[in-house]
Amino acid sequence: MKFSRRQFLSIVGATAAGAGLSRFVPDHGTSATDDIATWADRTEERVPSICQLCPGGCGLKVRVVGGIPVTVEGNPLHPINRGALCPRGLAGLQSLYSPDRLIAPLRRVGSKGAGQWEQISWDEAVQMMANNLSQLRARGTPEGLVILGGEYRGMIDRLWARFARVYGTPNYLRLRTLKPELPSQVAMLMHGETRPLGFDLPETALVLSFGCDWLESWNSPVFQLQAYGQMRQGRRGRRAEVFHVSPRLSQTAAKADLWISIKPGTEGVFAMGVAHFILREQIHDEAFVQDNTFGFDDWQGPDNQLHPGFRRLALEEYTPLRVSEVTGVRPETIATVARRFATVRPAIALGDNRSLLEGHDLFTRMAIHSLNALVGSIGVVGGVLPGMEPPPLTPWPDVAPDQISEQGLTRRRLDMAGMAEHFLDSDVPRQLPETILRSESSPVEFLILHRANPLYGRPDKEQFRKAVEKIPFIVSFSTVADETCAFADLILPENHFLEGWQDDVVTHLPGFSLFSLGQPATKPLYDTRHVGDVILSLARAAGPPLAEAFPWDSYPDLLRQAAEGLYKTDHGYVVSTAGDELFRKILQRQGYRAPEFDDFERFWEALKTSGAWWDPVEPLESVRRRYSTPSGKFEFYSQTLEARLHEAALSGAPGERVVDEERRRILAALGLRAGADELFFAKLLLSREDDANPDFPLLLETYELLTIGTGSGANLPWLQESLAPNPKEGWKSWVEVHPMTAEALHIRDGEWVWVESPKRRVQVRARLFAGTRPEVVSIPVGQGHTASGRWARGRGVDPSDLVANTNDPEEGFGIRKRTRIRITKA
Repeated sequence: MKFSRRQFLSIVGATAAGAGLSRFVPDHGTSATDDIATWADRTEERVPSICQLCPGGCGLKVRVVGGIPVTVEGNPLHPINRGALCPRGLAGLQSLYSPDRLIAPLRRVGSKGAGQWEQISWDEAVQMMANNLSQLRARGTPEGLVILGGEYRGMIDRLWARFARVYGTPNYLRLRTLKPELPSQVAMLMHGETRPLGFDLPETALVLSFGCDWLESWNSPVFQLQAYGQMRQGRRGRRAEVFHVSPRLSQTAAKADLWISIKPGTEGVFAMGVAHFILREQIHDEAFVQDNTFGFDDWQGPDNQLHPGFRRLALEEYTPLRVSEVTGVRPETIATVARRFATVRPAIALGDNRSLLEGHDLFTRMAIHSLNALVGSIGVVGGVLPGMEPPPLTPWPDVAPDQISEQGLTRRRLDMAGMAEHFLDSDVPRQLPETILRSESSPVEFLILHRANPLYGRPDKEQFRKAVEKIPFIVSFSTVADETCAFADLILPENHFLEGWQDDVVTHLPGFSLFSLGQPATKPLYDTRHVGDVILSLARAAGPPLAEAFPWDSYPDLLRQAAEGLYKTDHGYVVSTAGDELFRKILQRQGYRAPEFDDFERFWEALKTSGAWWDPVEPLESVRRRYSTPSGKFEFYSQTLEARLHEAALSGAPGERVVDEERRRILAALGLRAGADELFFAKLLLSREDDANPDFPLLLETYELLTIGTGSGANLPWLQESLAPNPKEGWKSWVEVHPMTAEALHIRDGEWVWVESPKRRVQVRARLFAGTRPEVVSIPVGQGHTASGRWARGRGVDPSDLVANTNDPEEGFGIRKRTRIRITKA
């Protein structure tokens, strides 16, 4: 087929527009060649950046030609991903060129939710925010400011926290699924850790994962996929084993040596059943347990009362037949798992599955983690390693809050975090709408949202919607107009991560701490700004005390100053080639270190070019166990948990008699009975009541896809097209039904069905899937948007619509109710 010059240029223009590049094609049609200088510029460079599409922290290299980013690749020097990327990372370029991006600050001119906006300047937007901040302080109510942050970490988190503290509000909350940079409750309660634990997957010999889909959606999927490759075939003569316990055959389960299909919500009981066999056959690590643990055997408390230990409860209460009846797993399977886990060492038990809708409760996670102590996998190579020291960044200058700030900081947090039944929670965003709706006038007078969208993907989104309608002034920082933006007074478009400076601190991966640095790969395509620069501008506009607390001229200046601490330290390196890393490892093992830079300028340029600084532990065997618990040991029975409960009761009701009443009230709110050892997970996991309901006979499981996650990738066509490998679906939602269940309900594969819970019903196609239990149906999260761009809006369903909104402290102390549903033909 032949084309004329005019036809060829028309096709080229259409192709560029389809790829999201139309803004670089002049509007005057076929005369694109008039701007030949732009197209003829073939200057090529690769700019380091950091992927922001999930919490994984992967390093990027962006191929830039003539000032235009054209390819996103993995940074081969970056310790997390070593050049590899997941589908979301590869789609980063498409998110940069998305036609749905916000292009300038917007001010609401109609009623909330009406969608009427006018474009304003950044100076106007910053001044509006500064005026509202000044009014709050003038009234002596700085606590009326609430900052609700989403998925981000690093310096931006520190800036928002500092802003809130200096301004005088205790209400800086985070709304996110994973918090990998923070210690888990299990780490704090059983280890006394103040830093996140690291799971040494690359060097382990066996992984026993409980619903933790670590090859798809946990902490850093690319790092974990590479660890999987190393543990399975990367070590001569050693091929690690993988056992996966879950109700659904996920991608992680499919890659395991053994998938144990289990009734939802019984994972903690299964873990105790494994412990029973290990103890009965005396194949636990007796030396480790004897020297490093508390609460394993019976002990006498300060009240001279004898308390049952972990050993006795596991042997007496979690008998094979009883565990099999509760979990649906045959006793011989439990025995096989127990023997392999105890004899193939080092082994790791993973149970940190905290999805937004159906995560593990705290006591279940404690039961799972107790297996690591039982086989001596704490503080050993291939096991559970203590958290790494954070990179030695230059500390910020201290700033003392003024009198108004101090008064505001003494006020009670609006989400009740750290109080009463929330005594273990650092953030309780689900409590915020309840607090607002209980009040005649909103106690939140100014709400700042940053990458937070509480009107999507949450069981309480309807309560949040009613609450935000009462808040006088709302500002939302986002790249795309999401569901919550419709109720904002100001929508402020932040830079895409490829347009701005990025940073990340990683201490939760085993054997190293890391500081990542990303540069802008291109100038902002629109009138957008980096949130860090907006915070600095807002502090200056608001005046004292904020202005003095933020002395930096720009966000890059802040990052540069922070990096000076890395240069001055006597450990750690700018990442480099494999040969250089090997040479450094040899020197480090022998106790030497070779200086590499004569001055900070050379160090800074190398850091910008390579994209990361890291401090690997060599040899890894030098990592030492540490426990900061009351006993100075790993605690099967957490005395810290007991002490925290007593503090919560004491702060809520001073006086010994009243404290006891408050304690009973808190326990009742948690669904626990008052009595001896009421906080011992080993005693309570079997007390979960059967919530069977003949009207709703099936159980709902939700899961996260590697592609769109919890919804952040739903507006990217590349990800929608390759949504899931099994079933091979795209652009929609589905419900997975076991063939036996489908036959009983006369449902065929692909038919439309109603999935109904006591709360609501949704319509979706049924997909027959033998990789689930007959009493369980599964729906992926991430779809069902009503906003967030043209490719996300109106596709599929949001399964949070089916989940009851329960105020479930710390995801339930072993008593969480599952969501029950029924399915009928549509």
